[in-house]
Amino acid sequence: MQEEFNEENPGAPLPPFYKRWSFRYLLIACLALLATAIGAAFYKNHPDLDNISYTADTDFKAGGPKATLILGNGFKISLTAQSRGEIDVQQGVRIRQINGELIYELNRGLSDADTSRQVTETSAVADNEIFTPRGGTYKLVLADGTKVWLNAASSLRYPAKFSDTARIVELKGEAYFEIAKTGHSPFKVKVAKQIIEAENANFNISTYADDHFSSITLVSGQARLMSPEKLEEFRAQGLEKRIVLEPGEQAVLDQKGLKLEKVHPEEAVSWKNGYFQFNNASLKNVMRQMSRWYDADVIYEGEVPDLKFSGEVRREASASTFLEMMAYLKLRFKIRKMEDGRREVVVRPAKSK
Repeated sequence: MQEEFNEENPGAPLPPFYKRWSFRYLLIACLALLATAIGAAFYKNHPDLDNISYTADTDFKAGGPKATLILGNGFKISLTAQSRGEIDVQQGVRIRQINGELIYELNRGLSDADTSRQVTETSAVADNEIFTPRGGTYKLVLADGTKVWLNAASSLRYPAKFSDTARIVELKGEAYFEIAKTGHSPFKVKVAKQIIEAENANFNISTYADDHFSSITLVSGQARLMSPEKLEEFRAQGLEKRIVLEPGEQAVLDQKGLKLEKVHPEEAVSWKNGYFQFNNASLKNVMRQMSRWYDADVIYEGEVPDLKFSGEVRREASASTFLEMMAYLKLRFKIRKMEDGRREVVVRPAKSK
């Protein structure tokens, strides 16, 4: 039997239709509040593409495989993704380009006389050097089988053939190494203020001068750090100052000293795998990486805050796509090409709305 509603009796039960409509209104109100909250969060974090100014003519493409090789005799060779063929023979090592890679191939049956171009005595004993410009990257395989990926605006100096007692190269900029195990001598990389020694290890080294720090990130194997400033002092005592890195550790050297910490190595080597990955990186750090890869000067106008940024984008993306990744920041970006061919990215505070 249906109960009746009595206005004089507030405690009387509500009729079914009243119950249904009360619940419906409550549900609608809750959904409205939820939609408002989601909309506010979306508005706060949604990229504002109006803050990025460019045209089809001013936007520019990402960098790619290109470098310059300087042989021991000073001969310069331009390297690109399409480069292929034999370059030289030094000390029984054939230097070739295959599918955009520079390969030093040890062949004891070869001699300098086997090459079609005359090789001087200087080129046979002096170091080779490879440079990547801004907007360039290149892969090379050294004579011992070690693989090196060179990032933009970097250089590597190395012998065409390593001796049985030493494998030493010098790096400026950034590179990823896959060290070949030879069973003879450890592989050493000289950078500005450190020497990295490893055998059968994979690691990334970043030592750009404008970053004001250097970092070594170990992916696998084991690496040892040594301070060149202390080498002579410790050698006199029959010792060497070393710090051993384990996989997943990063050593950072800056003006404050040396710091060791656990990290996710994939972030440090993301550039080698074809994408940018930032985790709470400073704005200026992000823009320096953009400057090197897109061969563009970054201009700051006004009081630009040093914001922190996290995000990811493919390295093959255009400059405008790279900036869209940061469009939710309270900044304005303008891409422009100058009459002399230079590229610029202007960064300024966004206008308040």
